[in-house]
Amino acid sequence: MKAAILLKYGSAENFEINEMPEPTPDDLKNEEVLVNIKASSVNPVDYKVRNGRLRWIMSPRFPKIMGSDFSGVVVASKYQLFKPGDEIYGYITTTKGGAYAEKLIIKGKKIGKKPANLSHQETAALPIAGITALQALRDLGKIKAGDRVLINGCGGGVGHLAVQIAKYYKADVTGICSTSKVNYAKSIGVDKLIDYKKENIYSQLNQQFSIIFDTVGALNFKSSKQYLTQKGIFIATNVYPSKIWAMISSVFSKRKAKIIFANANRNDFEILSKLAREGYLKPFIDKEYPINAIIEAQKHVENGHTQGKVVITIQKNTR
Repeated sequence: MKAAILLKYGSAENFEINEMPEPTPDDLKNEEVLVNIKASSVNPVDYKVRNGRLRWIMSPRFPKIMGSDFSGVVVASKYQLFKPGDEIYGYITTTKGGAYAEKLIIKGKKIGKKPANLSHQETAALPIAGITALQALRDLGKIKAGDRVLINGCGGGVGHLAVQIAKYYKADVTGICSTSKVNYAKSIGVDKLIDYKKENIYSQLNQQFSIIFDTVGALNFKSSKQYLTQKGIFIATNVYPSKIWAMISSVFSKRKAKIIFANANRNDFEILSKLAREGYLKPFIDKEYPINAIIEAQKHVENGHTQGKVVITIQKNTR
């Protein structure tokens, strides 16, 4: 099968397209499915793995097939809820990878049915970012109607989905983004916008929030907690030492700091699919690349300021 493989840690040029051994139905274990992958996406964590920043959690073996998000079609199944021909989506852990390839084996309980109204490319933009946004707001933030929510990076991969999920819960959303994303952020329902290119973020905050969701790692708990309600929560997506210390130091405070660790599970994928089918959730694709252009796709995301998601077409005929 064709796959984008990483030869060694470093720049995006360390990727090459090659033929790799193809998993078959005979390789399936109990409750696993074999997926024919149609599309994948590039997440910021992917280039952090590629450049070696996360080598301490990775296998030392090369070459590696990277990639986490995927949308595709079941080829064979040993999981009772999915059968050959089913269109599905999900993600495999970053440490394992394997989605930058034509086929993948994964546990059936870690995937969900693809929303029929989304293309495979749109669906491949949904898994990690969507699960992260949903679990951060619902599980950590305990979001409810009328909550005031601040989302930093409201036009980015996780952020644009978090906005839509917060609006589904009937929250009031303040978003922080750059000038180029302001119009898009308004179009998905942000109630108040702060353009960090033109304004000092904290000088524009004149209210308190039940949830502050920092999807890009630019805010800190110490400066932000005065803008939290008495039992408000600051949620970060980045596992930086400063974020970990903030989480520890907030243990004895009513205002809490948390780090979201996304958990892939079928029930939450089904919730995302339902929101997409009913029109509450629409992934935005910044740019699409064929798998042969994986180097350009990696560079695009690493350069920052992506609006929505960058997706990769693994195989054509992807509707």
